[in-house]
Amino acid sequence: MRYTPEERERLLNSQICMFLLVDGRYVFKTLSNFPFMEYERDFETLDQAIEHAKAVLIQCGSDWDKHPLADQLHAWLTEHVGLVGGSIEFPGDRNRCREFMIANGVESEFFKSLNHLVAPDDSK
Repeated sequence: MRYTPEERERLLNSQICMFLLVDGRYVFKTLSNFPFMEYERDFETLDQAIEHAKAVLIQCGSDWDKHPLADQLHAWLTEHVGLVGGSIEFPGDRNRCREFMIANGVESEFFKSLNHLVAPDDSK
């Protein structure tokens, strides 16, 4: 798949926030583009997950309240999270997101192999 420079820039600066209901707990998860890492926390309530997501977004250079549909996000998540989950894209700052993820995220085995393919370790 080929992207225009504008699409690529938007993707690189986007932060996807995912909300899921797993075993009766509300999960907030977000990913970084490179290095490919993930950050996940679970909560007793959806409101707690949303409040945590808002704090993470600020650290990553974004703002829940500046989303074009900010006034509808809570209701949309309330309706969808229990059924299929929900993902919301936010514009962000890839450098601040990378810093946050390096400090707080984890690199899964899948991402570890992907990171190695994108930027192999040449020190060997």
